Amino acid sequence: AGVTHLFAPTVLQLPKLRDEYDESVPCPYVSTFPHSLAAAVASAGHNVKILAPPVDLAGISRRSARRMHEYFKDLGVTEDTMLDALKAGMRAQQAFEKALSDRGREVLEKVGADAPAVVIIGRAYNTCDKAVNMQAPARFRELGILPIPLDMIPLKSASLSGGFQTLSRRSDQKILIAAEIIRDTPHLHACYVTNFGC
Repeated sequence: AGVTHLFAPTVLQLPKLRDEYDESVPCPYVSTFPHSLAAAVASAGHNVKILAPPVDLAGISRRSARRMHEYFKDLGVTEDTMLDALKAGMRAQQAFEKALSDRGREVLEKVGADAPAVVIIGRAYNTCDKAVNMQAPARFRELGILPIPLDMIPLKSASLSGGFQTLSRRSDQKILIAAEIIRDTPHLHACYVTNFGC
């Protein structure tokens, strides 16, 4: 029968980097992607149902499970199963992010005059795409400079200063915290990758 459903959640909030930050929203490109996908699938004439429930990852609750369940109940998914899946997914994501941060901390401890490094800064859909980033990480390695992904910088060990705590987009928060860490770490540099004027 082929593909009948595509799951592409509409992410409204991401987990907060720090409790004192007011919000942690994704950029509009990310939050509107499911709607662009639905339009593309429909215009191509495919009979595929797009499951794009609004998701608040800042806090998993019975209410968020109930909201998502509305999109999945026709597939036989119960609300309890949805809540369990949301909690398991959040635990897995937190463990993954901690592993990245722990490894990043180890790498940062080795940065020095004889081991310079550069943090690849930007939004993941730019920095992690070989075509968009022009293979900058590989080019840095060829020069003997260690490229470090932004997601490996231990951002929770630092906080925004200068009144930037009210920034709403999580990507902006991450970029500015990383900039402060880079500023305070000798022999650590930045390479900012961007497009779309964002």
